[in-house]
Amino acid sequence: MMAQTRAELGFTPRDDLPAALVPDPDFARIFPAKAPLLRPMINKAFKDMFATEKKKLPGGETVYSGLFENTLINVGIDFCSRMHQLRYGVGIPDDSKTIFTSRLDYTYEGLWAGGTGWDYLTEENAERSIALLCDFVARLVRLRNAVRDLL
Repeated sequence: MMAQTRAELGFTPRDDLPAALVPDPDFARIFPAKAPLLRPMINKAFKDMFATEKKKLPGGETVYSGLFENTLINVGIDFCSRMHQLRYGVGIPDDSKTIFTSRLDYTYEGLWAGGTGWDYLTEENAERSIALLCDFVARLVRLRNAVRDLL
């Protein structure tokens, strides 16, 4: 049935994995990035970016708090999810209740219905992944502030 389906396609499908997405197709050489590797990287990245306080919550979640571009933010990181390798959420306290973003469950991907957690972090891409996480946090804060400035 697969051969018949492939024969009816209007193009020749590739059987190899695209090198840009899968640099090493041997899955035996792909090592998942675990919390002991990611935690210090996140600590440093968030400290450099905004975090002046770090608080561990029951259940394994860590909340980083501080100012980013004059906005108080809280970012929760959880490595103990049953479904994902890493989950994060951004909270922005707002005493005026103008824009409700005070809970730690807002993610950049959530704006686009892109899921609730991260998977496929490897030892090879861990540094780039943490840089992307910082970029997503910054984008969320900037978007929230842009919306607030419209009101």
